[in-house]
Amino acid sequence: MALLDSLNIRKIEPEALPSLGEERFGNENPFPIHPGLERTIIRVDVKLSNLKQRVGLAADDLDKSFRLPSGFERNGDGIPAIHPTFGRLSSPWGYRMHPVIGEVRLHQGIDICNKTGTPVYATADGVVSKAQTDDGWGKVINIDHTDNYMTLYAHLSSIKVKVGDVVSKGQIIGLMGNTGMSTGPHLHYGVYRNGNSVDPVPFMNRRDTSLYASTGK
Repeated sequence: MALLDSLNIRKIEPEALPSLGEERFGNENPFPIHPGLERTIIRVDVKLSNLKQRVGLAADDLDKSFRLPSGFERNGDGIPAIHPTFGRLSSPWGYRMHPVIGEVRLHQGIDICNKTGTPVYATADGVVSKAQTDDGWGKVINIDHTDNYMTLYAHLSSIKVKVGDVVSKGQIIGLMGNTGMSTGPHLHYGVYRNGNSVDPVPFMNRRDTSLYASTGK
């Protein structure tokens, strides 16, 4: 201290030093920002807030579009939930080389191969909206279900239902075949949601046994 006094240097007490956040600054900003930069920061902040809101709304819409009805389990009777037939999965959903046309196309369903005459089951309760013979699908059945689902069963050898029939999950609706644009006995099974093709495999979460089949018509 004697040395400091001899040099006429005053000791600075810690409390004498200003600190951020003390009331001594009042409303004055200790680090003033250029007005132009401040306006830019405000604009960016507003844009980020708007973007965050839009992303949140989009996420909500996406969640709602894929959410099952309240109290409805994945294996509910009105939503596809069982295997449509017995057999081996020979072609999955997705892009592939078409076996007949020879072009890369989206395979809007799965192929399950087995012997001609193998029973084909409705995978959910619904109403038959199509039961006819097409050039490409051969003998084909469409069934409308709850929550904007639709299932398609193609290349059948026999159709056991007609348009307007109310069918139950596990009911025999037809028999596997080789009709239409086909290279061998199999079932083409498709699942559609709001008119869009989706992969059927995630819906096939229950093993198909005789428990799910009726005697058909």
